[in-house]
Amino acid sequence: MKRFQLLAILVVCLSGIYLLSACSSIVSNGGVTDANVLLTAQAANPLPTQLANQNLAIVKTKACQVDKFVSTQVKNPQGDMISWSPTGNTLAYVTPENEKWGWFVGNLVIEAVDTQKVVFTTQSLEVAGDLAWSPDGSKIAFVVLDAKSKTYTIDVLDIGTEKMQDVFGNLASTDSWSSPKGIDGWSDSNTLLVRSSCDVDCSRPYTYNVQTMKLTEGTQTRKNADTSLTVKNQDNSADSRWLVVVDINDNTWLSSSINHQTAVILAGTPVNEIKWSTDSSYLALRADEAVYIYEPVCKK
Repeated sequence: MKRFQLLAILVVCLSGIYLLSACSSIVSNGGVTDANVLLTAQAANPLPTQLANQNLAIVKTKACQVDKFVSTQVKNPQGDMISWSPTGNTLAYVTPENEKWGWFVGNLVIEAVDTQKVVFTTQSLEVAGDLAWSPDGSKIAFVVLDAKSKTYTIDVLDIGTEKMQDVFGNLASTDSWSSPKGIDGWSDSNTLLVRSSCDVDCSRPYTYNVQTMKLTEGTQTRKNADTSLTVKNQDNSADSRWLVVVDINDNTWLSSSINHQTAVILAGTPVNEIKWSTDSSYLALRADEAVYIYEPVCKK
């Protein structure tokens, strides 16, 4: 009899462990369907410092995870690995070539998130990141590693024609090593501002005109003045309604300035990059191995 009771207790305990493991798996994969797990995560953690004095009500999340992409894992600073088009709900991101797992470089994918249709994906390129859309959304620039020469360059893709321009071409070797590159941004829809390493403590700015395909060299600076590969997070949505905060336990909180409410939307997952779509209808979070896409308020 005692043996039977012990066996029954063991079965119950193992079932409990299995359920906890399943819940943990759901959270680590970014799922928001198990509301109890998210509520438990936020109940077990005090509000982050940025939210503590805002008199926010802690509620069950109203956000929905609407998509998830596999993300290339990053070892060194590689700039923005996700980027929304300035003219629509189109997201560019870097995914492993095999779409399952990969380090450092991968394919550039451009997807219309609202229809979940891939607009473009690169072939035979090792894209390293630092994605930068032109102001009119007609082009996107990104850093590429030339696998043969082991030297970095920068490509510009015309979205409409799918034609590619190599910004540096045969001038890509700018130091004695791999010549790392970065993108400072666009001054207008035809003028790209980029940087390249030129020595151990040397960074050189360049201006590239996509119409004339002319690369103009600027005056070199020290590398500590080069911020081109710094990730540009967008904690606040463009409409100023939403604020994203990640606490010390890697829980991601989404707060509304209108309803004065906050909730955990992703629990126990380190977030490396935060980006809002231009119209604030979508939020993209890049973790180590995945990009999670949310609607701040479920439409369904």
